[in-house]
Amino acid sequence: MNASTASARALAVELLRLGLRHVVICPGSRSAPLTYAFAELARQGLVETSVRIDERDAGFLALGLAKGLRAEGSGDGLVAVVTTSGTAVANLHPAVLEASYSHVPLLLLTADRPARLRATGANQTIDDQSRVLTDVRAGIDVEVGGDAPNAARVAAEAALGSGFAGTVAGGSVGEPAGGALGPGALAGTPGPVQLNIQFDVPLVPERVDFPWTPAESEAAPVQAPAPLDPRLGEALHRLDPTSTVVLAGDDFGLGQRRVGELATRLGLPVLAEPTAPLFVHQHAVARHTEVLAGAPTLRTRIATVVVAGKPTLFRPDAKLLADPAVTLVHVQADLDRVDDAAWAELALGLGDVRGPDVPSPDAPGAAPWLAEWLEAGRALAAQDEGAGHDSAVAVGSTAAGAGGAGQPSGPAALIAPVLRAEGHVLLASSSVVRYADRITDRHARISASRGLAGIDGLVSTAVGMARVLAGPKPGAASAPAPVRLLIGDLALLHDAGGLLRMTGEARASLQIFVLNDDGGRIFAGLEHGQDYLAPYFGPYFATPHGRGFAHLAAEYDWHYESLDGPAAVSRVVAEARPGLYEIPLPPVLS
Repeated sequence: MNASTASARALAVELLRLGLRHVVICPGSRSAPLTYAFAELARQGLVETSVRIDERDAGFLALGLAKGLRAEGSGDGLVAVVTTSGTAVANLHPAVLEASYSHVPLLLLTADRPARLRATGANQTIDDQSRVLTDVRAGIDVEVGGDAPNAARVAAEAALGSGFAGTVAGGSVGEPAGGALGPGALAGTPGPVQLNIQFDVPLVPERVDFPWTPAESEAAPVQAPAPLDPRLGEALHRLDPTSTVVLAGDDFGLGQRRVGELATRLGLPVLAEPTAPLFVHQHAVARHTEVLAGAPTLRTRIATVVVAGKPTLFRPDAKLLADPAVTLVHVQADLDRVDDAAWAELALGLGDVRGPDVPSPDAPGAAPWLAEWLEAGRALAAQDEGAGHDSAVAVGSTAAGAGGAGQPSGPAALIAPVLRAEGHVLLASSSVVRYADRITDRHARISASRGLAGIDGLVSTAVGMARVLAGPKPGAASAPAPVRLLIGDLALLHDAGGLLRMTGEARASLQIFVLNDDGGRIFAGLEHGQDYLAPYFGPYFATPHGRGFAHLAAEYDWHYESLDGPAAVSRVVAEARPGLYEIPLPPVLS
């Protein structure tokens, strides 16, 4: 057996032992040793493989698979992407950045030429390919013939946030990136790791190397509970509940259950963005951004903000976080994974900090501080409902009037049936997530790509999530609900390649609802929408394209319908048929 085949098989088996669940493979010659190894494991049902011709889509498909495993509740399963060398590696960068900033584990198995060919002008050879991808937890350069299993262990530990150290036999561990995320931000947090393997010819197994059946391996080790950050307990004991609020952003699927318990125990108002699990908490303040902007008597009394997740969506939230007079208590992202005994000890001690206005957990009623916030939010929501107003855009008489009294109007009314149904919904960035802020009575479990809040790769991400969350479940009485993607027209065009699946690949159980207003409406609500900037707004920001999605759906073999109102959306949600569903809106430049 040649060295490249032996190293690839040893690495693949060790990753399987460490919990590898899915591998996304991009065609390439230099990466062929890994492709053959994982193809054999897939043939035996030991790992699931997917193939993508575009490395950018492959990266986001892997991101979606990893997000799906986390949302499934089975912990952080390992997902790998296999690419050849050169620009193929660089095309992984957008997904790597999102994975890093949203703390999602990914293994990037990038094939490379032997080190002797670097700086020689050799074809498809980057001089230091193990450093092409910034913001990885580690970049590991491995020589074929080295200790591939050890390299796999180091990479897996770094990806899962279990720590890593030292060197790899036959290669080296690069310095982890982290400055952009803040001091210590990467310590113990999951994220992407690059394992760069220097394959030498020959790159294919010999005929005698088949069939290959790897030896039985031990089950993947269970992840240990997360340690409790001692600074969190100290900060929580110092806060005054009568001047403290919780500000909750996207949790990256790590959960905010324990932060919700804190809010309940201490009587804290919850200011939650629409992708935060605490958006439906009993203390969640309706229209909280407008309360922050329009109720100065409440806003100026905030002394402490308990920050959960990553709030990035609204400017009033950003102003609150930037206020030097406010003390910020950042909750560790993995608080829900902290050992139960350590958490119980901390929570028990919080009884000492409750002020006189905060009732015991068993007492009826709410603290005056909490009651004032909740009432301010309810008053704003009542005004909005009475006016039949939607802050983003009115969508015509059918959509606007469909909700009736006390119901959202405009685009919010159109997407409401999706958010009110059971199942998983991936919310795109820009306008869609803001429309979702109007739907408070939702039942769907929300995910989003809020690490960097881009529109990159959202279709591929949703396909990956659907493969995990909406696939067949052994022993289940019925099929799970499809994953649903709520996305704008520009974001869908940006990742149109994500609609492509290979011949023979099972269709993902995914419903894509695209709100098509022929351009980027989000910019109209920012300073770019001012009258004197109108000559520049259309071509440079609104970017109208004049396209519908029927032909695109047909070319990629997706079921397609155009939906004309909430009733049609409700019907499609109930039918649960995978497909691409277009919801026309008035054009941005109408």
